[in-house]
Amino acid sequence: MTDEFIEPTPQGRRSLIVLLVIGVVLAISYRFWLQPALLGYIHSLPLCDQLPWWRGLLISVLVSFLFVAFLSTWNALQLLRHGQSPPPGTWVFQRTKIQRGVAVRRRAYFLLAIAALAVLIAWYCWQNISTTPIFHPRGECASHQALPSTKAPSVRSD
Repeated sequence: MTDEFIEPTPQGRRSLIVLLVIGVVLAISYRFWLQPALLGYIHSLPLCDQLPWWRGLLISVLVSFLFVAFLSTWNALQLLRHGQSPPPGTWVFQRTKIQRGVAVRRRAYFLLAIAALAVLIAWYCWQNISTTPIFHPRGECASHQALPSTKAPSVRSD
């Protein structure tokens, strides 16, 4: 049996380089411009006005888990549908050997397990953080009902 390869194309290489450059620019701009500006703005607000912003940041992290689950599922289905890795039409930077058989199915099932784990982590985190004071209505924050009490609980002797 002869080995099969996916050959790189100039358009595929250009596309990969463009995606890499865009990713690096976005990561650097987020880390050195957006994140400090956003956190500085949030910290400048009064506590009750900070809560919706923190809530939005927490939700965006949970949504990223769902995005990972979506991408993992899509990739796994491509592997199972075509029975080869990398699937046809994949952009490659260098000549890449095509794998088939059990190894590809295992990789697809592993990706499906990663997707299920990402959904479970998002759900578990949502269940735990949705009951914290950061998710209480803003009116409760203004009346300080959502903030933890510092006095000791009273003990009734009836």
